[in-house]
Amino acid sequence: EIAYGRTRYKVVTLIGEVIETVGTMSGGGNQKLSGLMGQQVAAQPQVDSKEIKKMESNISTLDTRYRELHNSKIKLEADIVRLSKEITELKKEQSRLAIEVNPLKEEIKLLDGQVKEQEQRVKDAAPDKKKVAEL
Repeated sequence: EIAYGRTRYKVVTLIGEVIETVGTMSGGGNQKLSGLMGQQVAAQPQVDSKEIKKMESNISTLDTRYRELHNSKIKLEADIVRLSKEITELKKEQSRLAIEVNPLKEEIKLLDGQVKEQEQRVKDAAPDKKKVAEL
């Protein structure tokens, strides 16, 4: 009477059905289920205890291997960061040294030319042995 009178309200019945103000019903159902009581549970396949121990051993071995690899990964990542910084520093050092080397190369060329001039002067200034013997 409340759901169907002149003023309609949304109503929930004692068995869980919902009656909307427009008259539609939802919810409820023929079977009321709660928990797993009354339902058939599928039988779990039996696993041999030796098989379980073998699986546990495999899990333990794999877990140990995972931890080793994880630690190795962390160390390698730290090495990558350290070496990247070192590469950057070495590139800066290389540039700085290249700037210092270029003027020195030019100076070497200049000094080589001066050495040749001085060698020629020494040859020209050296007394002739025949002339020295005659005197």
